[in-house]
Amino acid sequence: ESAGIVRRSSEMRDAAIELGELRSMSEAIRAANPLDPEAVEVRNLACVAELIVECALQRHESRGLHHNEDYPFRDNERFLRDTVLVAVEPDQRR
Repeated sequence: ESAGIVRRSSEMRDAAIELGELRSMSEAIRAANPLDPEAVEVRNLACVAELIVECALQRHESRGLHHNEDYPFRDNERFLRDTVLVAVEPDQRR
C-alpha cells in the first residue's frame, strides 16, 4: 500500500519499519522451519517488499507511473540511472 503508484515519504518510512519487523519475524520462522517452503516464501516476500520501499525512499522524484507527492517532478540530473542495493547480512543492517 505504501509503495504503490502514488507515494508519500512518511508512509514509506512507516512501511519500512513494519517490513523490517515482518522480515525479522519471518527469518525466525524460517530458521525454525528451514525446509518449509511457505516459511521461505514469506521471508522472501518480506525481503522483496523491503527492497522496493528502500529503493522508493532513495528516489526523491516522480518517474513514470510512480508518483511521490513529496517530490512531484522528475529529476534527470540525479536519478536518470538504475537504483542498486547491495545485500548485507541481517546483523550488519542499520
